[in-house]
Amino acid sequence: MLILIDAIAMSHPQPGGYRTYVTNLVQNLQLVDRHNQYVVAVDRPIPWTPRPGWQVRIVERRGSIGVIWREQAAIPRLAAGEGVDLIHSPAATAPLRAAPPLIVTLYDTIEFSEPLPSPKQTKRWSMRLYSRFAQRRAARQARHILTISHYSKDQIASLFFIPRERISVAHLAPSPVFSARNPNHAREEAAGRWSITGHVLGIASAARRKNIRALVEAYALLPNSLRRQHPLVLICTHAAVKSKMLTLADRSGVRDQIRLLEGVSDADLALLYSAASVFVFPSLEEGFGLPPLEAMACGAPVIASNTSSLPEVLGDAAILVSPTDIRAISDGIAAVLTDPTTASELIKSGLAQSQKYSWEATASKTREVYEDVFRQVSN
Repeated sequence: MLILIDAIAMSHPQPGGYRTYVTNLVQNLQLVDRHNQYVVAVDRPIPWTPRPGWQVRIVERRGSIGVIWREQAAIPRLAAGEGVDLIHSPAATAPLRAAPPLIVTLYDTIEFSEPLPSPKQTKRWSMRLYSRFAQRRAARQARHILTISHYSKDQIASLFFIPRERISVAHLAPSPVFSARNPNHAREEAAGRWSITGHVLGIASAARRKNIRALVEAYALLPNSLRRQHPLVLICTHAAVKSKMLTLADRSGVRDQIRLLEGVSDADLALLYSAASVFVFPSLEEGFGLPPLEAMACGAPVIASNTSSLPEVLGDAAILVSPTDIRAISDGIAAVLTDPTTASELIKSGLAQSQKYSWEATASKTREVYEDVFRQVSN
């Protein structure tokens, strides 16, 4: 087969999300698939050398609707010109008129439950409308759908009335940079770089479903003695989040015990996970929930929500609590910070749980889907 992957997310400057998935998928497909050939479409040069049988094509955006034009006109044109057998759109939206069979990765159905931005935010509002429309069409016309958890599979099948046999699950995995290191060395390095030690770690996002307010309020319920020993460190995903977190910290009375970090690389995030006394992830809904699994892989005890995909992904290796029960979150944090046995057991079970997932397995499952679809359309 000759397979076209629309890998625009690989060349996107913003880390995380689609970029993490597409980059790791493509890199590991190179390892597990020595038979098929691939065309990888990006929108700018990337620091990646493909092996023989793999080609990189730069398909630029054009004009004010460059992303839409690229996806709906340029990608189908490239597919026709290259004579590809399959198109894989791994970032939820896809060409609406794809001549070769289409495989699409839908991560979850959160796009359809989160409120739209105000129409006054013209670009964000219009792109969200396009995303909803294109995801719905892609789900219905794709030969097969890949998703990242059994929870998401159930949601997709229900929302789009898709037969379950047309949906396959290929779990995500921590990237290799997220691995355990000597905790004492990690704490010493974190103390030297950021002047923090024994911290409670969280990720602050503008998305309401990430529920970071619950973590700040739960932290504020801890005794003063614990807060003095264990500062709350929040990694801000965007600069605009920082001012909101400072306001929230002021209202909760923990301004002096909170540290906000911006522009954190994956390597720095791995260090912060490894040095943390506990990582807390009180999200209301996740299609998979990669951060707590990354934290486990780095040897951090984890507290997470008992909702959506998180019990499936984390198993018994985390303290799972209701994300709306602030007292339960606070009690969980206190238990980890004050009981070395609890912390040690979570670290051990978390490391074992994280090792159940690999990008190689994700790539192998994806290759199987490619080959199954190709056999179906060839018969």
